Amino acid sequence: MGVALAAALAGFITVASTTSTEQSGLFKHLLPIFEKKTGIQVRVVAVGTGQALDIGRRGDADVVLVHAKPLEEKFMAEGQGVKRYDVMYNDFVLIGPKSDPAHVQGTKDVAVAFRKIKEAQAPFVSRGDRSGTHFAELKIWRLAGIDIAREKGAWYRDTGQGMGPALNTAAAMNAHILSDRGTWLSFKNRGDLVIAVEGDRRLYNQASECESEARPGVHRLADLAGRPGRDRQLSHQRRAALLPERARVSDLVTALLAAGMLVAAFGYATVGHGGASAYLAALALGGVAPPQMRPIALVLNILVSAIGTYKFWRAGYFNWRLFWPFAVVSIPLAFLGGAITLPGHAYKILVGVVLIYAAWQLWHSARAGEEMRPLREPPLVWSLVVGAALGLLAGLTGVGGGIFLSPLLLMLGWAGTKQTSAVAAPFILVNSIAGIAGAFTVRAATLPAQVWILAVAVLIGGWLGAEYGSRRFANPLIRRILAVVLAAAGAKMVAL
Repeated sequence: MGVALAAALAGFITVASTTSTEQSGLFKHLLPIFEKKTGIQVRVVAVGTGQALDIGRRGDADVVLVHAKPLEEKFMAEGQGVKRYDVMYNDFVLIGPKSDPAHVQGTKDVAVAFRKIKEAQAPFVSRGDRSGTHFAELKIWRLAGIDIAREKGAWYRDTGQGMGPALNTAAAMNAHILSDRGTWLSFKNRGDLVIAVEGDRRLYNQASECESEARPGVHRLADLAGRPGRDRQLSHQRRAALLPERARVSDLVTALLAAGMLVAAFGYATVGHGGASAYLAALALGGVAPPQMRPIALVLNILVSAIGTYKFWRAGYFNWRLFWPFAVVSIPLAFLGGAITLPGHAYKILVGVVLIYAAWQLWHSARAGEEMRPLREPPLVWSLVVGAALGLLAGLTGVGGGIFLSPLLLMLGWAGTKQTSAVAAPFILVNSIAGIAGAFTVRAATLPAQVWILAVAVLIGGWLGAEYGSRRFANPLIRRILAVVLAAAGAKMVAL
């Protein structure tokens, strides 16, 4: 990890951090490793996000580690920071008494839960300290249609404390409180408190690092100890809460991903596929965070499937009458699926199952002899049903649906090998466009800066593969190698 020259000479750096990050136990684990590797001490000032950013503005910190994106973007727009990185994530959870006085336990909509708490006048403890957690809480009150500054009463306790002390207050009062999951897992004095609401996508909690303009040069805290997710000294639950995936991959991993994706794009493009299954597999093996996996896979899918669509159309294999019944319903459902953000564990299981299926399909995929088989037109109703199911799956996971459509067309005798490829490519293209549009519409997608490197790689591989596949039959060896990679990645995703 690189540090500013001044910090190195001084022998220490200062990190202004939100209390949630500090009290979750993350620094206690990482800092000794960093100090041993660099000989530089880290001095942590644990305050709320707003105060941490103010410390950065004054030039009293080398780095701020916070979790309120609008405040971070304002900090950067003011010219107070030189770089901002997404470092890690966990999620918020609504804590409440076991007795459930507001009847919120099991509620999936956190705004509805907040509204019930207000209606029941059930005790609620707020951080009230301009922290990222406080900022998130206020946002949820607004989503619930409640102006908490005007409508709060004796039931609402504004503490002005960090996460740990605020949890202690909630335990003493047997009250509700919004907490980040990492601190809750570390918190021992729970009393009768339990998790009442979790899993709402609006509870996603991204922690970011901003390098101070006044004291620049300190690199990402996620690099303090390489990749904490591999450290078996942390329990599985704690690893998942603190740093479940790498938020921003290194240059070496990016290069390896690009090389692997170039080969994958070639192999998939030979049969008219965009390669999203392989891209998801590579991203999973590379430890990329689930919120970034889907949009990356969809964007790369669009590039490669667009090339395949053009190549197979130019070669004369595209059949509009075969294509449109599948696409007409898949497009709106892919858009809907893209707008839905599954919880991290559910997304991993779903993608893992898709990858394992894709591996099986690649291994046993059809050969050239399929072209000579008698063909029949698919029933319209079946085309619509299949298109709808595959469109939704495409949007939810980031695959285009071709890996499922192709074997159906071949096994049921609805198309030959080349015609299947010529229909699969545009089917993947339109679903991927709809899926990424749905994700961006609800701001559920972010793309890392390195995506252009991956894009160049898949464009090269996709162009070569589509050119080869539209003129010759695909090499089964390449597809079986890809199948092994997909199976390994799918097993990893399911096991996490």
